[in-house]
Amino acid sequence: MLGIELLIQEIILKMRTESMAMARNVLVFDYQGMEGLITGPEAYLDFRKFNLSGRFKNNTGVKLEEIINELKKYKEEYGNLNRSLILQYHGSKKVAKKAEIFYKNLIENKK
Repeated sequence: MLGIELLIQEIILKMRTESMAMARNVLVFDYQGMEGLITGPEAYLDFRKFNLSGRFKNNTGVKLEEIINELKKYKEEYGNLNRSLILQYHGSKKVAKKAEIFYKNLIENKK
């Protein structure tokens, strides 16, 4: 079962980061709890600690009123902020650099 749960978490993360890359607001909420809207770098970095899965605040048993109140915080500029966060932390140059470092360390440690 653990393998399926990890796969689900990766799919959830991918959907949220793809939405952020398209400059969309993202409500971090699933069966594991609700974090809320990503409203800034601090929230993103906190929520990312648990793959944007809803586990950071351990806020399970969310009521409909809480979801509605969170959605009322919607601001169009959060979409652009989300896009900039994705480019900063997941842009192709960043990912390529991490891969380069990883493989360089792998080769050097093999010697």
